[in-house]
Amino acid sequence: METSNTKMAITTVMESKMKIIKGETLEKQMKCVDVILNRFSRRLRKTASGIVTPFPISGYTRTLSSEPILRYMFPAPGKVLSGVMHIEEMPKNGVDLYAVLHRDEVSNTRSLYTRKKLTIVHPKIEVVTGDRLSLSIVTKGGDQAVGIRISLLWEPRIPDAVVKKFLISELDRQQEEEIEVLSKEEV
Repeated sequence: METSNTKMAITTVMESKMKIIKGETLEKQMKCVDVILNRFSRRLRKTASGIVTPFPISGYTRTLSSEPILRYMFPAPGKVLSGVMHIEEMPKNGVDLYAVLHRDEVSNTRSLYTRKKLTIVHPKIEVVTGDRLSLSIVTKGGDQAVGIRISLLWEPRIPDAVVKKFLISELDRQQEEEIEVLSKEEV
């Protein structure tokens, strides 16, 4: 059986809990309740999902030299998803594109011949931390290639635990800022 002291204690606790719901109008209070419920429901989940976008790598040269047009070292494991090459002035006989992937003391070379100004490839090459990529172009028939752009999309593989911690803390911070903005609008 409840006593009046117990009712009073429950009412006091409820009143102190209700202070976290901010807003002068019913609409603003409902927005605040929605934010709080979303935060609590996220904390009940065991996992969080995140999006890791592919990372662009690119290089440009006006004219070719003996040096590679692009050099890159991968700071994390992942996969090279796609590549694009554009040559403003393509030699009549085309070009050979050489991709050399260095891992420790081993090198793996792939080549591609093209006569197209715009070439798109999807190599799906797996890389590990420390792999080094070099891209070179050799023209055919002695003509010069001019205005060469190369771009790759690399998708890093990041440990799931790092992504979860980052996402939950960032989402909580953004929601707290949203509540602050709502409460400032009332003043």
